[in-house]
Amino acid sequence: MCGSKTKPDLANKTKQQDFGQNGVAVPRVVKQQQFDYGYLFGAVCPSSGKTEALITPFVNKDIMRQLLELIANRTKPGRHAVVVMDGAGWHTNDIAVDIPNLSILKLPPYSPQLNPIEQVWSWLRQRHLANRCFKGYEEIVDACSQAWNDFVSSTVQSE
Repeated sequence: MCGSKTKPDLANKTKQQDFGQNGVAVPRVVKQQQFDYGYLFGAVCPSSGKTEALITPFVNKDIMRQLLELIANRTKPGRHAVVVMDGAGWHTNDIAVDIPNLSILKLPPYSPQLNPIEQVWSWLRQRHLANRCFKGYEEIVDACSQAWNDFVSSTVQSE
């Protein structure tokens, strides 16, 4: 075994006590950490730069289906959209079955380097979302919206 070992009882001997108004020891209580989550679902057309995105407090197949329907609606008549997906639980094969102008291309497991949208997520984290604390869900949504809009404005879009 490498490294050093700390005696387990050392921390107990040096523990400080808090005292209430009447001088009685009051145990310290660590405030429970509460977490809010915001999930950004996004897609970018590599040829035109057009984007679609949803920000939600949870993930499931219905949300993914909503994004696919947005993509299908933005796809020009006579064109066909191909959406590249990884193996996330909400990226199932059946969510696009009845969308005629859209197909799903599933990537092999553990291959994020093959998914072009991973570059977008990296860009968003590096420029806007990494190493930040948010006060709540609304602040998460605002930060994600600002980050996505900044990304969209930095892409070249053509009609």
